[in-house]
Amino acid sequence: MAPPEVVSTVSSAGGLLAMLNESNPSLKLHALSNLKNLVDVFWPEISTSLPAMPVMHVTYSITYYLVLLDMCCYTSPAGNDLIVHIDCLQDEALLAFQIAFDLVENECQAFLLKVRDSLPDAKSQDTGTSSGGQSSEAVQVGFPQQVSENGNAASVNASAAEDVLMTDDHHAPNGSTHDIDPNKVVYVERLTKIKEILSGQASIELTLWFLYNHNKSDLLILKTIKQFVDARNSACHSATIYANAIMHAGTSVSTFLRENLDWLNKATNWGKFSATAGLGVIYRGHQQGMSLLAPYLPQTGAAGGEGPYAEGGALYALGLIHANHGLGLAALGTADADIYEDFKSVLSTDGALAGEAAALGIALTMYGREEEADTLIEQMTRDQDPILRYGGIYALALAYRGTANNKAIRQLLHFAVSDVCDDVRRTAVLALGFVLYSVPEQTPRIVSLLSGSHNPHVRYGAALAVGISCAGSGLSEAISLLEPLSSDAVDFVRQGALIAMAMVMVQTNESCDPHVGKFRHQLENIILDKHYNLSKMGAILASGILDAGGRNVTIRLRSKTKHDKVTAIIGLAVFSQFWSSRFDFLSYAKPSMFDYPLPTTPPITASAVKLPTAIPSTHAKAKARLKNEAEQKATSEKQSGDDASADSSSEKKVEAEPTYKILSNPARVVPAQEKYIKFLKGSRYVPVKLAPSGFVLLQDLMPTVADGLALTDTPASMSTPASGGSEAAQQGGSASAMPVN
Repeated sequence: MAPPEVVSTVSSAGGLLAMLNESNPSLKLHALSNLKNLVDVFWPEISTSLPAMPVMHVTYSITYYLVLLDMCCYTSPAGNDLIVHIDCLQDEALLAFQIAFDLVENECQAFLLKVRDSLPDAKSQDTGTSSGGQSSEAVQVGFPQQVSENGNAASVNASAAEDVLMTDDHHAPNGSTHDIDPNKVVYVERLTKIKEILSGQASIELTLWFLYNHNKSDLLILKTIKQFVDARNSACHSATIYANAIMHAGTSVSTFLRENLDWLNKATNWGKFSATAGLGVIYRGHQQGMSLLAPYLPQTGAAGGEGPYAEGGALYALGLIHANHGLGLAALGTADADIYEDFKSVLSTDGALAGEAAALGIALTMYGREEEADTLIEQMTRDQDPILRYGGIYALALAYRGTANNKAIRQLLHFAVSDVCDDVRRTAVLALGFVLYSVPEQTPRIVSLLSGSHNPHVRYGAALAVGISCAGSGLSEAISLLEPLSSDAVDFVRQGALIAMAMVMVQTNESCDPHVGKFRHQLENIILDKHYNLSKMGAILASGILDAGGRNVTIRLRSKTKHDKVTAIIGLAVFSQFWSSRFDFLSYAKPSMFDYPLPTTPPITASAVKLPTAIPSTHAKAKARLKNEAEQKATSEKQSGDDASADSSSEKKVEAEPTYKILSNPARVVPAQEKYIKFLKGSRYVPVKLAPSGFVLLQDLMPTVADGLALTDTPASMSTPASGGSEAAQQGGSASAMPVN
């Protein structure tokens, strides 16, 4: 069977860029019309030809690249460009929406706020002309609004996108009526939509919907871990809670926790903190985070409660639910001297936990500052206090994150071999992963010598450096370096190697890489071992990472447009502190390469061994006679057996695995699969940009023909694979409902 016809791909933008130098205007127009679809793929090549492009087209297609390169002169045109194009044709509005989704994916909150601030308020846009000189009509196109006494729309929530309320046959106080301008109605509707996208709410809802409905978590893995973990061992007990949270991250599925409440209540102190904080990972992005965590949050004037650890974990969970949706880390990347002094005063309290938290806080203020942070880094790394040097290493890692800066690499290697504190040496090697994640193929080579160090802390750092830099890549060089470390003589080195291996292999199955099956078997053997050591804790965490987000989530520190993903980078920095419409497209690879891992099966209980029965010698002749009869029967059936085998072989040929698979939106596409994704010719829907994954806007070529939608507005009726019923209903009440706008 021949595969469907696909859209041809372009290997370079050079031909279209050459047309910009032609004198014929039609050639230039053709080049500009096609370049807008190639910007995200060939940005390095296109960026060198910006002077040859008209200013309108610069802001039209690639404005967000310019702003993220700190070209501030284009900040205002960015906002104006979005406004101009949502007020034009449908195709232009789709492009504006696509740019908005791409901006959200790049996670640059400061720029998003600038763009949103440059957009006018929907309530200030008149949708009609008053014959009496007064306007009292408005258009409701999204979030619910309240109407003030003077007829203007007032937003219920100042942080949400403002809308304008429309009431049919509404008369002004002077009795005059108004004719509603359809163009203004469309304009206000598009303005509201683009504000909703820029706020991140649209992508959060769609991600939540996808993870909830495509959850493929294997609860049998968690049940096996729980069975072989002593509840009195707080480290493994907490690790199991972490594994469950990571395995169900963003899915809103808490089946395992609800089925094991008695076991969960055995957690004490920081174990309680972890148990409640894990809810923030599971319900990340949920709209009713406050309602879900209400039983655990501090109660004003209430006696008793869940205790300080559970309350602290609930507050932390609340922050995780709304991570990167709002103010976020207020001082991230500010390099504020006053904040540095405040953190330094915390270090003087001589508390280990507070000291390390303050050191990490100082590092976060240096995020992305590069050379501007050198003075502070020099001051911190030369201090006599090892905790301050520890913070200086993280400041260096985050200031130069993803730059592969040679100076930063040399400094980290120097501290890795010369510092007298093992914690600082371990952190210096680990920090190489943050500096080198833009060139993951170089990391195994750089840390290969360190992985053989006599110091186990250095070996541990080398393992996690590879895990951070090569996360989600399945890089064979990384796996080869980590395999011997996973059998190291020191238990915490094995722990780091197992966690790092899971980070590298996430979203990779056994068909794509045979090492995955071997690694899963290794994790199972370590977990089933009744003896406890740190490697068992690492194996439990690795099991959760391999199946993260219901087997639909990977670890990626850069977006598809090569911009840093702030939430992923900061998340890994904190993690390392431990000891739409239906749209078909083609995956031009064998389905088994990127299928979900097969679910585990319960162990088969071995039956009792039956002893052989004693046979008297008088039965020997009868036994020989039966044997001769069986041989004759086998000879007579040989011909029929040959025919059957021929039929069987022909059936096997018919059942050969296809070389492609047609996927329907929304579908799971892992990073390694993106290069195999092709779009079908003759499809009703055409993508606005040729992106293999992420949020992609589609243009309907047959808008007058009815079509079924892939997403619905009633996710409460959906069931999870684990529970077989509605998760929202089982959580009780409307607090767990997940409406999708």
